[in-house]
Amino acid sequence: MTFFKKLFGFVRDVIKASEVDDLTPYAHQLTLSMILAFFPFVMFLFTLLGFLNIDSAPVLDALARVLPQSVYPAVAEIVVDVVDRQRSGLLSISAVLAIYAASGGFRAYMRSSNRMAGVVESRHILLRYLLSIAWVVLFAVTLAVALLMVVFGNQLSGLIRQAWPQFDPDWLVAPLRLILTAAFMVSIITLFYMFGPAVRFRFLQALPGAVFTMMTWVGLTVAFQYYVDNIANYSRFYGTLGALIAFLIWLQLIATILLFGVEINAVLIARRTGRSS
Repeated sequence: MTFFKKLFGFVRDVIKASEVDDLTPYAHQLTLSMILAFFPFVMFLFTLLGFLNIDSAPVLDALARVLPQSVYPAVAEIVVDVVDRQRSGLLSISAVLAIYAASGGFRAYMRSSNRMAGVVESRHILLRYLLSIAWVVLFAVTLAVALLMVVFGNQLSGLIRQAWPQFDPDWLVAPLRLILTAAFMVSIITLFYMFGPAVRFRFLQALPGAVFTMMTWVGLTVAFQYYVDNIANYSRFYGTLGALIAFLIWLQLIATILLFGVEINAVLIARRTGRSS
């Protein structure tokens, strides 16, 4: 009973802090920045994957698992066009656009996370630009590695089947791929929470919010995917515009979850400090 009482008090404190910090308006601002950053960043990422000689099939398979059916066709068309048709000139152009646009999205996250953490920005503007550019590169590399893991996982399963036909490797490869993907997500989100705000959070201080964000992100994405595909099929009423509506709502959910994770870490630190004082 005491545990549930403490949990209820913690949830109440987080909700109250999110209202005081204007989490929803900041999530709207972050969503707008993510919209401006998303398409140049995706173009750069998929062009980079094209130069790694990755077939589009495993990439499309991974995207089909996380995107609603109304959103998937538009994204799949970009993937096939960019990954399967390498363009050397496009890499440099998309790289410039990604640095200019996607870095703005990360700077918007820095401003929002400062508000959630209750700190004032004290870093030089040049440092903020350099950090945001570094985040673009790190995020692109992380996603590229995650997609490479999908490809290597399929290849590993094929090699195991050839060597031991009587052995089914799916029971081992599939959970391992899921665990590694979750570890990648938690790691990158933890880094966001450690170095995004102007104040530095230690690893253990940033980890609770990162775990919450990863679990909520996956859960809400699956739920939203089911909702869009089976209950509120926007494409049925709005056609191509429906995919855009679903995509914008999905980005809004992601932005809210990211900032809510920062709020959780800030409340936990405040409660620990209050007990120690």
